Amino acid sequence: MTPVDRKLRVLIVDDSATVRRFLSDLVNSTPDMTVIGEARDGQEAVAMAASLHPDVISMDIQMPVMDGLAATELLMQQHPLPIVIVSSRLERSEKEVDLAFLALQAGALAVLKTPPAASHPDYPAARDQFLGTLRAMAAVSVVRRWQTKPIPPTGETLPRTAPPLVIAIGASAGGPMALHTILEALPADFPIPIAVVQHMAEGFIEGLVRWLDSSSRLRVRLAEPGQFLQPGEVTVASSAGHLTLHRVGDRARAYVDTERGSTPYQPSVDRLFVSLAEGFGPRAVGILLTGMGDDGARGLLQMRQRGARTIAQDEESCLVYGMPRAAVELGAAEQVLPLKAIAPALLALAQTVQPR
Repeated sequence: MTPVDRKLRVLIVDDSATVRRFLSDLVNSTPDMTVIGEARDGQEAVAMAASLHPDVISMDIQMPVMDGLAATELLMQQHPLPIVIVSSRLERSEKEVDLAFLALQAGALAVLKTPPAASHPDYPAARDQFLGTLRAMAAVSVVRRWQTKPIPPTGETLPRTAPPLVIAIGASAGGPMALHTILEALPADFPIPIAVVQHMAEGFIEGLVRWLDSSSRLRVRLAEPGQFLQPGEVTVASSAGHLTLHRVGDRARAYVDTERGSTPYQPSVDRLFVSLAEGFGPRAVGILLTGMGDDGARGLLQMRQRGARTIAQDEESCLVYGMPRAAVELGAAEQVLPLKAIAPALLALAQTVQPR
């Protein structure tokens, strides 16, 4: 068997024998993945991960002996591996949600609900999301955690369990195709509004918006001063000025500042990210994609310092590894993900958002 043909090796961790068998059958029913072990608790998971070297772990949260949070923290220190939190109790247990978000902070890459039984109408979509997330996260290069002190949040201190209110994406060279890849993977009812700053020559932004709108199930539109961002929509900054977002209750309102200021870019990714750091704190997500220069890196750092989730595209999937590199070197990126892993990560975050 060549490396290209090698199956992804999955470790299933759950205290329920029924759930372990159900998830194992799902994985083993695919031609490109295989279950190499089943653990009943976090302690078994740590030991099996050290001996079996899985490509990805499906990890329950509440378990006896050692729970999924403690196991994730230990694995990230001793044997860093891609971990996906998979729980059937996320909708019923506030404690489960708290632990799941702490596991993300400790190094887990995504949180999913356990797929329902095959007779449930949501089973096909949930099955595909579970398997797709395992595939995507298996490709993520993870690093040891807590080798240095984590950056302490400042300002607003809402719990990380609070769901995101807005997602901001910044990109430059190579950005249009990267944006296309992310947006086409999101459903029409994606519940978190998205704002985008893409560096592009004047006169081309409108064409970008038309192209993304035609190729995505989301509505893609140019930013208008004073508009409220909506779920299921992507708001793209025009070249007329800097797009910033202001919080009004639990909604994001767009403003356009036509004063260029000291930045060489208009619109500026940093300006957008800083507005989210100041107005939304931990209720925001910042993503920095492929591009030249360093625009967005400092703003992403401010977002992370205020408790937001921050993601940088990895070097291998970038057309130009400039802006993400600058963010990584500053310590601004909580996660560094391949391009195709970003949409699954956003879908996992969206699991926590209640319909408005």
